[in-house]
Amino acid sequence: MEILQPVLKIRTTALTLLFGLAAAGMAQQPIHQPDPQKQRVAMQRLSFLIGTWSGEAHVQRGPDDVVTLAQTEEAYYKGDGLILVLEGTGRIGTEQPPFLQALAIISFDDATGTYRMRGWNGGRFMESDVQLLGDGRSLRWGVGAGETRSTLLHVDKEGLWTEKGELKIGSQAPRKYMDVTVRRK
Repeated sequence: MEILQPVLKIRTTALTLLFGLAAAGMAQQPIHQPDPQKQRVAMQRLSFLIGTWSGEAHVQRGPDDVVTLAQTEEAYYKGDGLILVLEGTGRIGTEQPPFLQALAIISFDDATGTYRMRGWNGGRFMESDVQLLGDGRSLRWGVGAGETRSTLLHVDKEGLWTEKGELKIGSQAPRKYMDVTVRRK
Protein backbone atom coordinates (compact mmCIF):
# COMPACT_ATOMS: atom_id res chain seq x y z
CA MET A 1 0.00 0.00 0.00
CA GLU A 2 2.84 2.39 0.88
CA ILE A 3 4.32 1.82 -2.59
CA LEU A 4 1.04 2.94 -4.27
CA GLN A 5 0.70 6.17 -2.30
CA PRO A 6 3.34 8.12 -4.31
CA VAL A 7 1.75 6.90 -7.57
CA LEU A 8 -1.72 7.95 -6.42
CA LYS A 9 -0.37 11.31 -5.27
CA ILE A 10 1.24 11.90 -8.72
CA ARG A 11 -2.03 10.97 -10.47
CA THR A 12 -4.03 13.24 -8.18
CA THR A 13 -1.59 16.11 -8.71
CA ALA A 14 -1.63 15.57 -12.50
CA LEU A 15 -5.44 15.55 -12.63
CA THR A 16 -5.63 18.66 -10.45
CA LEU A 17 -3.14 20.43 -12.72
CA LEU A 18 -5.02 19.32 -15.86
CA PHE A 19 -8.41 20.53 -14.56
CA GLY A 20 -6.82 23.77 -13.34
CA LEU A 21 -5.35 24.47 -16.80
CA ALA A 22 -8.67 23.68 -18.47
CA ALA A 23 -10.52 26.02 -16.10
CA ALA A 24 -7.95 28.77 -16.69
CA GLY A 25 -8.35 28.37 -20.45
CA MET A 26 -12.12 28.61 -20.19
CA ALA A 27 -11.86 31.65 -17.94
CA GLN A 28 -9.94 33.49 -20.66
CA GLN A 29 -12.76 32.96 -23.16
CA PRO A 30 -15.60 35.37 -22.46
CA ILE A 31 -18.95 33.66 -22.04
CA HIS A 32 -21.59 35.19 -24.30
CA GLN A 33 -24.54 36.59 -22.41
CA PRO A 34 -27.60 36.54 -24.68
CA ASP A 35 -29.24 39.90 -25.33
CA PRO A 36 -33.00 39.19 -25.44
CA GLN A 37 -33.81 42.77 -26.46
CA LYS A 38 -31.45 42.57 -29.45
CA GLN A 39 -33.01 39.21 -30.36
CA ARG A 40 -36.54 40.61 -30.03
CA VAL A 41 -35.70 43.56 -32.32
CA ALA A 42 -34.27 41.17 -34.92
CA MET A 43 -37.33 38.92 -34.67
CA GLN A 44 -39.65 41.90 -35.23
CA ARG A 45 -38.11 42.20 -38.70
CA LEU A 46 -40.01 38.98 -39.51
CA SER A 47 -43.39 40.42 -38.47
CA PHE A 48 -44.45 40.56 -42.14
CA LEU A 49 -45.19 36.81 -41.76
CA ILE A 50 -47.52 37.07 -38.74
CA GLY A 51 -51.08 35.92 -39.35
CA THR A 52 -53.21 33.14 -40.77
CA TRP A 53 -52.82 32.55 -44.49
CA SER A 54 -54.67 30.31 -46.96
CA GLY A 55 -54.36 29.39 -50.61
CA GLU A 56 -52.78 26.63 -52.67
CA ALA A 57 -49.63 24.53 -52.74
CA HIS A 58 -48.23 22.18 -55.37
CA VAL A 59 -45.99 19.32 -54.31
CA GLN A 60 -43.98 17.24 -56.78
CA ARG A 61 -44.18 13.57 -55.73
CA GLY A 62 -42.57 12.13 -58.86
CA PRO A 63 -41.56 13.10 -62.40
CA ASP A 64 -45.16 13.45 -63.61
CA ASP A 65 -47.00 13.47 -60.30
CA VAL A 66 -47.93 16.90 -58.90
CA VAL A 67 -50.43 17.14 -56.04
CA THR A 68 -52.47 20.32 -55.54
CA LEU A 69 -53.26 21.11 -51.93
CA ALA A 70 -55.52 23.51 -50.07
CA GLN A 71 -52.78 25.16 -48.00
CA THR A 72 -52.88 27.10 -44.75
CA GLU A 73 -49.96 28.79 -43.02
CA GLU A 74 -49.99 30.20 -39.51
CA ALA A 75 -47.19 32.40 -38.21
CA TYR A 76 -47.04 33.69 -34.65
CA TYR A 77 -44.58 34.65 -31.94
CA LYS A 78 -43.92 32.65 -28.77
CA GLY A 79 -41.48 33.09 -25.90
CA ASP A 80 -42.09 36.82 -25.47
CA GLY A 81 -41.30 37.51 -29.12
CA LEU A 82 -38.02 35.57 -29.21
CA ILE A 83 -39.33 32.68 -31.35
CA LEU A 84 -41.37 32.72 -34.54
CA VAL A 85 -43.48 29.60 -35.11
CA LEU A 86 -44.58 28.65 -38.64
CA GLU A 87 -47.17 25.91 -39.13
CA GLY A 88 -48.16 24.76 -42.60
CA THR A 89 -50.94 22.30 -43.40
CA GLY A 90 -51.88 21.06 -46.85
CA ARG A 91 -54.97 19.00 -47.65
CA ILE A 92 -56.23 17.31 -50.78
CA GLY A 93 -59.80 18.56 -50.49
CA THR A 94 -61.08 20.43 -47.47
CA GLU A 95 -62.51 17.43 -45.60
CA GLN A 96 -59.45 15.18 -45.98
CA PRO A 97 -56.81 14.57 -43.31
CA PRO A 98 -53.61 16.59 -43.80
CA PHE A 99 -51.42 15.46 -46.67
CA LEU A 100 -48.64 17.78 -45.58
CA GLN A 101 -47.91 19.08 -42.08
CA ALA A 102 -44.84 21.21 -41.46
CA LEU A 103 -43.69 23.00 -38.34
CA ALA A 104 -40.73 25.36 -38.12
CA ILE A 105 -39.32 27.65 -35.48
CA ILE A 106 -37.05 30.57 -36.22
CA SER A 107 -34.89 32.33 -33.66
CA PHE A 108 -32.09 34.90 -33.78
CA ASP A 109 -28.60 34.25 -32.45
CA ASP A 110 -27.31 37.63 -31.31
CA ALA A 111 -23.77 36.25 -30.84
CA THR A 112 -23.44 35.46 -34.57
CA GLY A 113 -26.08 37.85 -35.93
CA THR A 114 -27.89 35.03 -37.75
CA TYR A 115 -31.40 33.65 -37.89
CA ARG A 116 -31.70 29.89 -37.34
CA MET A 117 -34.54 27.58 -38.30
CA ARG A 118 -35.48 24.11 -37.13
CA GLY A 119 -38.21 22.38 -39.04
CA TRP A 120 -40.15 19.14 -39.10
CA ASN A 121 -42.22 17.65 -41.93
CA GLY A 122 -43.42 14.11 -42.52
CA GLY A 123 -40.97 12.56 -40.07
CA ARG A 124 -38.03 14.56 -41.43
CA PHE A 125 -36.01 17.12 -39.49
CA MET A 126 -33.97 20.02 -40.82
CA GLU A 127 -31.87 22.77 -39.36
CA SER A 128 -30.63 25.73 -41.36
CA ASP A 129 -29.41 29.29 -41.29
CA VAL A 130 -32.05 31.68 -42.62
CA GLN A 131 -31.22 34.84 -44.54
CA LEU A 132 -33.47 37.87 -44.38
CA LEU A 133 -32.92 39.33 -47.82
CA GLY A 134 -32.33 43.01 -48.57
CA ASP A 135 -35.97 43.76 -49.45
CA GLY A 136 -36.93 42.95 -45.84
CA ARG A 137 -39.81 40.74 -47.07
CA SER A 138 -37.99 37.62 -48.26
CA LEU A 139 -36.31 34.70 -46.54
CA ARG A 140 -33.97 32.11 -48.01
CA TRP A 141 -32.80 28.88 -46.43
CA GLY A 142 -31.38 25.60 -47.57
CA VAL A 143 -30.19 22.23 -46.39
CA GLY A 144 -28.01 19.67 -48.05
CA ALA A 145 -26.02 16.49 -47.79
CA GLY A 146 -25.61 14.77 -51.14
CA GLU A 147 -28.62 16.72 -52.31
CA THR A 148 -29.47 20.35 -51.73
CA ARG A 149 -32.89 21.76 -50.96
CA SER A 150 -33.32 25.50 -51.02
CA THR A 151 -36.41 27.57 -50.41
CA LEU A 152 -37.24 31.19 -51.12
CA LEU A 153 -40.19 32.72 -49.29
CA HIS A 154 -41.45 36.18 -50.25
CA VAL A 155 -44.39 38.34 -49.18
CA ASP A 156 -45.10 41.06 -51.73
CA LYS A 157 -46.55 44.52 -51.05
CA GLU A 158 -50.06 43.28 -51.93
CA GLY A 159 -49.82 40.62 -49.21
CA LEU A 160 -49.21 37.54 -51.36
CA TRP A 161 -46.94 34.92 -49.70
CA THR A 162 -45.09 32.80 -52.25
CA GLU A 163 -42.71 30.02 -51.39
CA LYS A 164 -40.65 28.08 -53.92
CA GLY A 165 -38.61 25.00 -53.08
CA GLU A 166 -35.94 23.50 -55.31
CA LEU A 167 -34.04 20.23 -55.12
CA LYS A 168 -30.58 19.74 -56.63
CA ILE A 169 -29.01 16.30 -56.78
CA GLY A 170 -25.35 16.12 -57.74
CA SER A 171 -24.62 18.00 -60.97
CA GLN A 172 -28.25 17.93 -62.15
CA ALA A 173 -30.08 21.19 -62.76
CA PRO A 174 -32.30 22.26 -59.82
CA ARG A 175 -35.88 20.93 -59.96
CA LYS A 176 -38.91 22.53 -58.36
CA TYR A 177 -40.39 20.24 -55.71
CA MET A 178 -42.85 22.61 -54.07
CA ASP A 179 -44.55 25.97 -54.46
CA VAL A 180 -46.98 27.73 -52.17
CA THR A 181 -49.19 30.75 -52.85
CA VAL A 182 -51.27 31.99 -49.92
CA ARG A 183 -52.94 35.24 -48.81
CA ARG A 184 -53.54 36.54 -45.29
CA LYS A 185 -57.09 35.89 -44.07
